[in-house]
Amino acid sequence: MGQMGQMEQSQKFALITGGSSGIGMEFSKLLGKDGYSLIIVAKPQEELNRAKEWFTENMPDVKIVYHQQDLAIQGAAQVLHDFTTKNGYEIDVFINNAGFATYGDFNDIEIDRELAMINLNVVTVYHLTRLYLKDMVARNSGKILITSSTVAFVPAPKFTAYAATKAFSFSFGMAINQELKDLGSNVYITVLCPPSTRTGFQHRAKMDKLHLFDIGNKFARDADFVAEKAYEALKNGEEFIIPGRNSRILLKLLNHMARKRAILRMMKLSKWGLQ
Repeated sequence: MGQMGQMEQSQKFALITGGSSGIGMEFSKLLGKDGYSLIIVAKPQEELNRAKEWFTENMPDVKIVYHQQDLAIQGAAQVLHDFTTKNGYEIDVFINNAGFATYGDFNDIEIDRELAMINLNVVTVYHLTRLYLKDMVARNSGKILITSSTVAFVPAPKFTAYAATKAFSFSFGMAINQELKDLGSNVYITVLCPPSTRTGFQHRAKMDKLHLFDIGNKFARDADFVAEKAYEALKNGEEFIIPGRNSRILLKLLNHMARKRAILRMMKLSKWGLQ
């Protein structure tokens, strides 16, 4: 774990969970380039070490805390918030990005791994957002990005539980953002819904054989492209972002399919007298 010690209140801090690899690492680079001091949180120490090597070589002037923590366990959000509060790190930008997926038939996936995923993707996302949002609202400044997914919009066989967690994060972030607007707050949330993105994500989810992440897949994106588009949306105060023109076309198709299924279900319910 790296330490910067007590910082002046004028220093801008960005907290990035899952910030040492994939989309999170690209966010770390963008925020560092913009003059933020970084608090990069990740579970694998080797990923943090690689991130430290990259920043030491490429952005040596960026002030960084490398914080190793498993956010998939109960109570992790409070531990992280206590850490940043104790050290005087007032978070101006929070990239609520850490997460992982499971893939396969629902009954075949190891239950402990799925429960850890649900805890990270839902409980920790909820709790971290609640803790840092309260701080931001109290001073009426700050912004949060929550990483969801394009699978948030429709049920996804083989990604059954994962898609459900991302449906939560999308609905959760969008609803809070509307509440903040209604309050007239300067704080806001942007929800990122990336398409298939080429990172280490698919390897950890045991999806290496899928064509979702192939170079030839026109819907798949690279992590730097996704992060750049999302960071631009965050700075512009946009509610949500789906990086890539082809991805927006896919979303329209998925929403059309979802509406069609919903209409068919309602027709069946009406026939059975269950309205």
